[in-house]
Amino acid sequence: DGALFDGMRLLFRSVLAEGAFSAEVHDVCQTTLHMLVHWDCSSGIQHELFAACLSNLKTHTSPLPSILLMDAFQMQNPVVGKRKSEEGFETFGACTVEHLLAVFLEDTDHFARSRRSDTEQLPTPRTLSTPRTSSSSSSIARIDDATATRRRLEFLSTVLRASNLVLTPAQTDQLWAAGETLAVAPCQCDQVVVQWFRTQVQVGRLLPLAPHLLSLVAKLDTAALATDEALQLFRVCFSATDNSDAWLDGQRRHGVARLWEVSLSADPYAGVSTSAGEFLRE
Repeated sequence: DGALFDGMRLLFRSVLAEGAFSAEVHDVCQTTLHMLVHWDCSSGIQHELFAACLSNLKTHTSPLPSILLMDAFQMQNPVVGKRKSEEGFETFGACTVEHLLAVFLEDTDHFARSRRSDTEQLPTPRTLSTPRTSSSSSSIARIDDATATRRRLEFLSTVLRASNLVLTPAQTDQLWAAGETLAVAPCQCDQVVVQWFRTQVQVGRLLPLAPHLLSLVAKLDTAALATDEALQLFRVCFSATDNSDAWLDGQRRHGVARLWEVSLSADPYAGVSTSAGEFLRE
């Protein structure tokens, strides 16, 4: 085991060594490390590497490779929805799941702000035809911002599924704000976040947050609301709520008024005006 663990530590350092190897070599190191994680179940090396990944997130150092490795650890663990101790098996004793979520959301906020800062400093506007790569891994993995955002959210889905936790309204606001910050980045990264929320409500994982999400999507400006993903999220959250509560009834009425704005808007929103009108007729 000693030689195996030494090899895993070497692969781990290689995965995090940005720019030291070609993208092809980096991919081989990462694939091999993930394979060994799935093959070996020793709690010692799991704790060591998971704790190192967590430390990387805290310092915003090589966050995406660290997130992908933590996701590999999560997928390897065969036990779902149970706790071995107050620390939680999902983090292999490195921290509580709640602390992991806090660190992850803070790093995601940092990721969004750094992407926005980089975009605002560009001399010319970026377009979807030339997606920008994430500075955290561009030299080794060349992953664009939209893909990096999806990988982050896939990890968050894994954590929520494994721990049976639901995001709090405050955590939802934090992730939603990150999505709004990413709206200035190429590849419509904000829509990636909106799509993730819609999917989580549809599968029931974030169903309790439907009223809160309804209020958030209703506050979007017309340009942001007049997108397929935003309208679909509104539809899902609206259908998952009722008007039994006075506050919620007010949110639903406000949301319907916003949909009328979209349905009556002229170009460039005419493409989704029909969808908004169809929903209003239902």
